[in-house]
Amino acid sequence: PMIEGTRIKVQVIAIDSLYWGLSPEQIQGEYAGLTLAEVYSALAYYWDNKEDIDQQIEDEKRFVDEMRRRNEPFQSEFARRVKAKAKEMGLR
Repeated sequence: PMIEGTRIKVQVIAIDSLYWGLSPEQIQGEYAGLTLAEVYSALAYYWDNKEDIDQQIEDEKRFVDEMRRRNEPFQSEFARRVKAKAKEMGLR
């Protein structure tokens, strides 16, 4: 599900709120043209459909992890060093 008239997924708003700890006002500030009412509506939709949206989030996370794993052999040595340094710094 997406916020009507945008390309912003409800799950993105939920992630911003739950995982990044952003307030609805901060979320609104992150997305040009998004109203506070749309943010609250997306959060309400998330809570009404929590199981399904949490599953979508988990499915996408698994997909990204799998793509990273598959593409790792093709990374350059430089990319490997950058990735190792980012990990060392606590970044993903």
